[in-house]
Amino acid sequence: MLLSLVIILILISAVARGYRRGFVLELLYSIGYIVVFIFAKTFNTSFANFLNSTFGGLSNDQITNLTIMNSLAFILLMMIGWIIIRLIGRLSQMVTWLPIIHQVNGLAGAVVGVVISYLITFVILSISQFIPNDFYQEQLSQSVVAQTILSKTPAMSSKIINNYVIDTDQTKNAL
Repeated sequence: MLLSLVIILILISAVARGYRRGFVLELLYSIGYIVVFIFAKTFNTSFANFLNSTFGGLSNDQITNLTIMNSLAFILLMMIGWIIIRLIGRLSQMVTWLPIIHQVNGLAGAVVGVVISYLITFVILSISQFIPNDFYQEQLSQSVVAQTILSKTPAMSSKIINNYVIDTDQTKNAL
């Protein structure tokens, strides 16, 4: 019951957030954050080397210093990327606030917001099925909403389980 309530609140807030932001902004933020994450993950090592050579080591221990610099580089790249995405989003709002465009943009944004939140909720629920916590597993099995999400999206569910939870290629090769 509690898990169903949490999922419903997340989906309702996604509709409201999507409507408020609009289609253009919701799509821009969703795609932009994914691109920024991939960018930061790809370039954090080189940026960490630059930071290390520019500012010197923060620690005497080389492994600790490398970990700190990689973490700092990743966080800085993510922050800079988020700021750029937010600025682009603010610029796009000038066009989308026109009367007719605003209404269509809001409705389409609500749809995109709920779809993205549904997919994220689905992935989290699919992965969390394997958490060995009795209280959570009981909540999951008694949640009508969670069970509906998990059972109504079977194609995605089996792909996620087969590709990410149970690595079928390694299992086949081991046999």
